[in-house]
Amino acid sequence: MTEVSYYSSHLSELIAILEEIGIAAIFSKHCHNIIGATSHAISIIECNGLEALKQFACHNFLEQKEACSLTSRVTPSRPHTVRKVAFKTQSGVEKQLHLRCFYSLKLGLNVTILKDISKEVMLLNHVAIAKKELEAKSILLQHKEEKNNLAQQQFTAFWDHFPGGLAAIDSDLTVTRTNNFFAGFSKNDARKCFELLGLSAQCPSCPLSQTTQSFNSTVIGHRLTACNLSEIFIPTQNHPGALLIFKDITKEVGLIEKIRQHLATIQQQKDILADLAELMTAMQKTSNPEKVAQSFLSYLNKWGLIDQAFLIIEGGRKGHLNLMETYQVPENILTDTIDYYLRQRPEKGKVILIPNDRMPLLPAVDGQEREWEQVFFWADDFQIGVMAFTPEINAEKHAMFKLFYEPLRAFFNNIHLSSRLKEMANKDGLTGLYNKYYFENALSQEKEKANRYGIPFSLIVMDANGLKKANDTFGHLAGDALIKGIAHAVTQTCRADDVAARIGGDEFCVLLPNAGSSTCKSLAERIANNVNGHRLELQQGITLILSISIGYASSDTTSVEVVLEEADKKMYADKQKFYQEQKA
Repeated sequence: MTEVSYYSSHLSELIAILEEIGIAAIFSKHCHNIIGATSHAISIIECNGLEALKQFACHNFLEQKEACSLTSRVTPSRPHTVRKVAFKTQSGVEKQLHLRCFYSLKLGLNVTILKDISKEVMLLNHVAIAKKELEAKSILLQHKEEKNNLAQQQFTAFWDHFPGGLAAIDSDLTVTRTNNFFAGFSKNDARKCFELLGLSAQCPSCPLSQTTQSFNSTVIGHRLTACNLSEIFIPTQNHPGALLIFKDITKEVGLIEKIRQHLATIQQQKDILADLAELMTAMQKTSNPEKVAQSFLSYLNKWGLIDQAFLIIEGGRKGHLNLMETYQVPENILTDTIDYYLRQRPEKGKVILIPNDRMPLLPAVDGQEREWEQVFFWADDFQIGVMAFTPEINAEKHAMFKLFYEPLRAFFNNIHLSSRLKEMANKDGLTGLYNKYYFENALSQEKEKANRYGIPFSLIVMDANGLKKANDTFGHLAGDALIKGIAHAVTQTCRADDVAARIGGDEFCVLLPNAGSSTCKSLAERIANNVNGHRLELQQGITLILSISIGYASSDTTSVEVVLEEADKKMYADKQKFYQEQKA
């Protein structure tokens, strides 16, 4: 059998077997010239039949190279190798081929088993790409997770160390997260946002309680027992609920309150100065002290310094009630108070304090009895008035009180000095007693006081006996001496607040303020005893015997309007008695 027939006989059987089991194979000689192939191999490499394939050496066709790269690898001593090659078909399609080459000693041929692994390679490439993408995504995901972890750590640190309060809530006000800010406000089991602040109910201004909710942030203020908080309510759009941001604004509120109080104090001071200016303007323009006193008491009440008050100011003479002004105190309950005060004898530097039992009764407050506060008015170191008021005032209000009190004190001091000057201008030049004009004014004032407050007054009327005889016998100088002697004796006998006046040539009157009939009678008797029978030694051995006719009357036993008339009647009756005794 020839070599060709041998190859053909065995190769055909082999190819038939390989065809049967679907294996693609190419057979070549030692020179690598292709001599046979299965149809599967021809189909894989897309060749125009076996004859076209036999024109090539296997390495020219499969590896598209001039020399076989397997020559040094596939030999009888090394019969087997595996290789993967990229193959381009005549139509230009690129394929990946898996070549398994071995040398058959029996056949003396090179056998190359082909397998088209293009799809597998493509799939592996896709898998490789997918793996790389997955690795890249894994790296990115790891980086993102690291960033998220870092962000979460930073957020947690921010949340825990935020200088104010942070709280996340659901739409039903349930707290889902808080920081340590609320430890001092609520218990550890607080479940609702209002419980974080120690409250027992939802805040009235809570935006979640509104019918129409908005996604705009809202600022809410909370005034708690121990502090003040501001709350920024920020609704969350993607989740029903809100983020609450709290800040302790106690210091800010305190500062604002101090500023407000300071501004209020400045405004108050401006208003006080304006009222003081009005009060002092009234003092300069009006001659009516009652209007000034009314304004004074009204301003004190306006600034919360008094609830009730009354003011007693004497005139230039002791016992003369120059002013009686009240605020929320009925005058009819002050009679005893005024009577007590006007009966006191003034002494230099002595304070005349009205005792509580002579004051109007004040109702108790919370079971505590109250007393009237008293301040005093002075002129030439003598007390000329008193003001009583309620309630008691503290040091701050006392300073404000003095702002109004001092100008009024000076105002009444000037009035008193003016009255004293008027008194000096209304003195009788011979005797130093008050003149008729002054006496009539004083009497009119006492009548008004008696009618208004029921405080009695009395009058003693006197007439000098023997004045005409002294003038005719010894001359007018002797008559003047007689008048002066009687005036001196009357002055020495009268009280400090009595008004002794010479109302005619030989006529004298004494007005007794705040005196009833018993006081008047006692004083009249003392005057009569001191005057009648008194020997007045003159020059040239002349001796005059002083004598007066006297009459008296009081408003507590006689009508106010006829007290003077009644005293005159008694004096004239005493005069008739004197004349009758002289004739006898």
